[in-house]
Formats: sequence, structure tokens, C-alpha cells
Amino acid sequence: MAPDSARVVARLLGFGPLQKLTAGDAGRSDDYGRAVYFNRPGDPVFAVHCTEPWGRCPVEGLRVAIPDRARVPGGTDGHLTVVDRAGGWEYDFWRVQSKPRGGGRLVIGWGGQTRIDGDGLGSYAVAARFGTLAGLLRPEELQSGSIDHALAISVRCDSGTFVYPASHGSSSCASQGLPAADAPAIGTRFQLALSPAQIDAFPAGPYTKTVLRALARYGMYVVDTGGTWGFVKESGLTQTSFGLPDRWVQIARQVRAPFWAPDRRYVISLRDSADWTRYLRVVDPCVTRRTC
Repeated sequence: MAPDSARVVARLLGFGPLQKLTAGDAGRSDDYGRAVYFNRPGDPVFAVHCTEPWGRCPVEGLRVAIPDRARVPGGTDGHLTVVDRAGGWEYDFWRVQSKPRGGGRLVIGWGGQTRIDGDGLGSYAVAARFGTLAGLLRPEELQSGSIDHALAISVRCDSGTFVYPASHGSSSCASQGLPAADAPAIGTRFQLALSPAQIDAFPAGPYTKTVLRALARYGMYVVDTGGTWGFVKESGLTQTSFGLPDRWVQIARQVRAPFWAPDRRYVISLRDSADWTRYLRVVDPCVTRRTC
């Protein structure tokens, strides 16, 4: 455990309750998920152009094949992930502004790439500089009952620093006029100190237990800032843009999640799935780096 584990956990929980997962908002202006696509031979090719004045964009000018039916979530982040299995690359795009039909120029704010057979690091579309697929909560995994990796979370603000495996920070608490003391650094790894038997004994549904098992075995990494704190999830667009059912909506209906009519979406709450104050802890970064 990190020596300041209890204080950092308390600060995380002090940001507010765990954000609810939403379903039914795929592609709308309140869709902050990440759309993920796997390209195929014959898909239209796009030349990438970055618009942010931050220096040399790592993906500027690259030519990337993207399915024509791929769409971008409507939230301000506008994340689009394209996996090229043949070439071995994951392309990560942030704030996609233009994707014409049939190929052409893909206009984005910024982006990066990382090898799909590598460590998932070194991309530039999220603050931590992880690949955007890394840690993503995907409905396919929930439905399968197994998440074999750590999860990614966003927090309200960070300490103004970053720790391994992150290589960049985000929005510090100080920049928001909040105290920086005990705020989690980008890259912080939280973990649930629960055994499989304890999780099995919880009066919770199978999807909730699937998440808890992943948090107990692998943990969750802080990758970005925004909201109170919550999991980063795949957008339902990954299915609906191809005319397939939204798997998040399927899950919401199966767990009988309430439908919030004003926003026209389901809300799935994991807030009461564990005693976060008692069982959540911070893993020392040296464990992830394998230096201790």
C-alpha cells in the first residue's frame, strides 16, 4: 500500500459519489463514452489532421483506415479509437471534429497511437497518455462475466502530479481553486481489498460482482479528470452505428435499471456495491513498476 493510502481514498470519496453508468445515450451530446472500432481491408482511408497548437501532433498526417459507419460520441471529448489488427496499432483520437463519408481528412483536436502487442502506454488522447482502450469498461465483458484487466477511472481533479504508469497530468485541484492535499495523482492505482469469497457473498447482481472482482484482482487507474469519480466506459455507438442493439441498454433492462425520462436514458448505479471507505486502498506505484 502507498503510505498515504487512507488519506487519498478519503479525498477521492470526498469528491462525491461514484458516478452512475448510463445507457441509451449513444451518439447524443451527453455521450461521454469512447467509441471503439476494428478496421478491415477495404475500409476508407483518412489522413489525420490535428488542430490544437501544442507542437508536433504524434498522428499528424497518418493515413488510417476507419470503418465508414464509425461514428463519434456527441460529448465534448469526442473520443474515437480505431484498432488496426493487421498493422498492430491502436489509433486514439480526441475531439474528432470531422469524419467525411468515404474517406478524406479526419480533423481532430489531438491524438496518439500505441502498439496492440505492447504495454498500452505512450498514446496522447487521454491525460495519462494511456491508449484509450486501456482500462475501458466494455459491455461485452460484463455480459461474459469476466473482466481480465484493470479499469480506468476519471476523478474530479488531480494533485498536479502524475505517477507511473502515467506520463502526464490533467486538471489539478489547485487550478480549480480546491486544495491539492491528498488528491490522487494521475496514474494512481486503487484496489479493493476483498477476497473472491467476500465478493461472492455480497447481495449484488452478477454484473456488479464482475466489476468488483476486477477491482479486487487488478484495480483501477486514474487516467483523466472530470465529474466526481467514475469508470470510463465504451460508448454504445460501437454497436448502434452498425445497426446492432446497444448492449448497455440490454444490461440496463436486465438489471431493471430505472429509466430517467427527462434525459431519455437508463441509469445503472454501482455506488452501494461495496464499502469503499473500508475496502478501497491505494497501491504504491513501485508495485506497478515492479521495483519493490
